[in-house]
Amino acid sequence: MKNLLPLLIFTLSGIVALAQGQQYVDSLKKRLDVQLAEKALQGGKDQMSDTLIGRTLSLLSNELVTINPGEALIYSDQLLVLSEKLNHNLGIASALHVRGSVEQNMGRFDASISTFFRAIEFAKASGNSKQVAASHTNLGISYVNKGQFPKGLESSLEALRIYEKLGELSDAAGCRLNIGILHSQMGSYDEALPYFTASMEHFEKTRNKYGLNFVYNSIGQLYTGLKNAELAMYYDSLALDLSRELGNEYGEANALNNLAYDYEQLGQPDRAMQFYYEALELNRKIDDQDGVAILLTNIGSLFAKQKKYKQAEQYYMESLGISKEIGSYVNIGDVYRNLASNDSAQGNYSLAFAHYKDYIAARDSMFSEENTRQLTELSMQYDFDKKEAVAQAEQDKKDAIAQEELERQMLVRNGFAGGFVIVLAFAGVFFFQRNR
Repeated sequence: MKNLLPLLIFTLSGIVALAQGQQYVDSLKKRLDVQLAEKALQGGKDQMSDTLIGRTLSLLSNELVTINPGEALIYSDQLLVLSEKLNHNLGIASALHVRGSVEQNMGRFDASISTFFRAIEFAKASGNSKQVAASHTNLGISYVNKGQFPKGLESSLEALRIYEKLGELSDAAGCRLNIGILHSQMGSYDEALPYFTASMEHFEKTRNKYGLNFVYNSIGQLYTGLKNAELAMYYDSLALDLSRELGNEYGEANALNNLAYDYEQLGQPDRAMQFYYEALELNRKIDDQDGVAILLTNIGSLFAKQKKYKQAEQYYMESLGISKEIGSYVNIGDVYRNLASNDSAQGNYSLAFAHYKDYIAARDSMFSEENTRQLTELSMQYDFDKKEAVAQAEQDKKDAIAQEELERQMLVRNGFAGGFVIVLAFAGVFFFQRNR
């Protein structure tokens, strides 16, 4: 069984989006209406009005990503048209970033990867490093959802480097959370926990409930992987409460799914099934196809445990169809593994073997030795680069001190030489006068 993967959405400025709710969205819509009316009164040719409208469209579309994805796309498309008209690269990057985020949340990972690459290109052209890092962050998440872990880590580390260089601590905390999620997905829980802990400490210190929501969800999943249902349930419950408080339906669906599995592990299948169906309904409501596929797999797994094999197969096959359509290779592997087990339990050994081979092929494509090696190398390279940067900074400091000392000595020497020349001049005058 595979738990849902929590996603972080970054705003134009690169700060982890702290959803402010419908009231803030309504205020932005009113502001936009006023700006459009003022532009109309001026004949529609005022560039300053266009700039203000673009800024409002950017704030509005980013805010709506998790609240109303459909509306987010409408406003981001308006921003894209306006920004292209003004030849404003940052506005184009922001609009593409929102589109990529919505595609990502809907499980359309191939589309989101392509969109984020375009967003990065325009962000670089604008010279806005925060926007570059923001799109790198979400690009990494899409790669992880496709099971391309080395690419996911590479993109996430690139974002982390930029944020650390800029001194953007909240954004760096968000990146560490994503890197922790990646290690957790690979089953490297010992490596994941320090990243989660560092993120949680920062979000608690800054009282960022939105960031804490995802941290709690992620730590709950980690303890699920460690088979500690009690601790998993504790963090999953915290995540569910915060998701509902913030109106974060994606986080709520994740928490419901994870709590369902917690109940399943604690031997309460009826309660687990109730939470699974509630999460499935919510994922369908927000059109999260990856979430729908995962929930279908999880429900099928619970039916299989109850020896309701035909019902289990029905849910598995529906999940497999959606997973192939959206390119969710992580879930494809899970479905094939469960189908093999389901076939074997019914005595269909030849079909079980065929499905098991499909599972092995999907698993090896994601968790191969080469992927593991690349992940290790990327992590080691990042640590090495960081140590090198620190060592270089220390060396630069020593060089600066040595240069100052050298300049001081040269000043003393030149001063002595200058004084000696003056002494010689006086001596010359003295001898000349004495000779006279």
